[in-house]
Amino acid sequence: GPGPGPGPGPGLEATPRLRGFAAASAARARHCNDAWALVLRASAGWSVAFSGDTMPCDALVEALRREPCPAALIHEATFEDALAAEAAARRHSTVSEALAVGARGGAYRVLLTHFSQRYPKMANVGGPGPGPGRGIVAFDLMSVPLAHLAALPLLSGPTRLLLAADMEGAPEEEGAALGGLLGGQEADGGP
Repeated sequence: GPGPGPGPGPGLEATPRLRGFAAASAARARHCNDAWALVLRASAGWSVAFSGDTMPCDALVEALRREPCPAALIHEATFEDALAAEAAARRHSTVSEALAVGARGGAYRVLLTHFSQRYPKMANVGGPGPGPGRGIVAFDLMSVPLAHLAALPLLSGPTRLLLAADMEGAPEEEGAALGGLLGGQEADGGP
């Protein structure tokens, strides 16, 4: 598989010229040949990283650790933890693995993305894990101002409520599957 070589990675020489970014680097991801994670550092000093498709990746952890203020890691979490063997076979990450990469790299928040289509709404992201309150379920086209990162865990309760309400109209087996993915937890307004 690809080695964990440090950036800058392919084609990143011009990336820092993007408005507001002072630096960019890449870390080899563990998915397929030429798969890369990207780290962008803003002129203000904070950084955001994107994992792309990858298994847990020490090169990404190291890239985050080199950043003075890793504010957010957007990391794929294709499979729930119960499917760790399938995640490894397909070279993807589970929810806990993505959260662990963020915790090891010092990311303030981990936005979880790229869930398998097997889940009617979202994978199980509840329960104990590294960095309580650190992981947030991201949605397509989601936009998060940096100033709102601290408040993101407050969305966990309302998200569960929305999904629980959506389950009421779902076919019985779909509702049961979603309830299982949410860990059988009642929506209590907490993360």
